[in-house]
Parts: sequence; structure tokens; C-alpha cells
Amino acid sequence: MSAQNPLRDQTTGIKLKELDDGRYAVDLERYSDQPLSTLIICSVAAAVGKDPVTLTPLRNTINPEALEAVAESATDGILSFNYSGCRVSVKCGSNIYIQPESDATTT
Repeated sequence: MSAQNPLRDQTTGIKLKELDDGRYAVDLERYSDQPLSTLIICSVAAAVGKDPVTLTPLRNTINPEALEAVAESATDGILSFNYSGCRVSVKCGSNIYIQPESDATTT
């Protein structure tokens, strides 16, 4: 994790791994006791240095129940969407990748 924002872990309790390409990764197995939607909200909050309650509700971007259902039923694949200024990619059974918008490429 970058020394630029050492309070990220203290704010959300989520351990982010900063990757060389500017993205952050969160190990899904490490937080398997948390709902995926909660983990995404907390991970994005940690990546952008905000309190999770200040973010736009996840349901305004994607249906949390559908997200959970797809992630639980899929054994492989990546589900990506934009949320609160970040590109979020969920690699089923593996990691959540968070790329803050300033680093994300748009298509």
C-alpha cells in the first residue's frame, strides 16, 4: 500500500494491495465472511480515502443481489462496472480490483 494514505486500513479495515499499474487489489478469500457488496463499498472507500457512508449507494450503480448471485454462481470470469469514481472489477473467486477514475482508461 502506498505511504500516501496510511489511514486507509484504519478507516475501513480493508487491506488493499497497491499494484504496479495503479490499481488496488483485495483478496476475496480473506474477507469471505463479508457480503460482496459491503466489501466493494469498503474497498472503494479505502482506495479513494473516504468514509464508506459518504459514497453513493451501490444499488444506484448495480443491483447488489444480482452481483452477489453472479459472483457466487460463477467459477471464472470478471464482472466490471464504474462506482464512485472507480472502475471496479470482480474476478470471481479471486480478487476485487479497484482503479480510481484518474488512473482508469475510458472506452
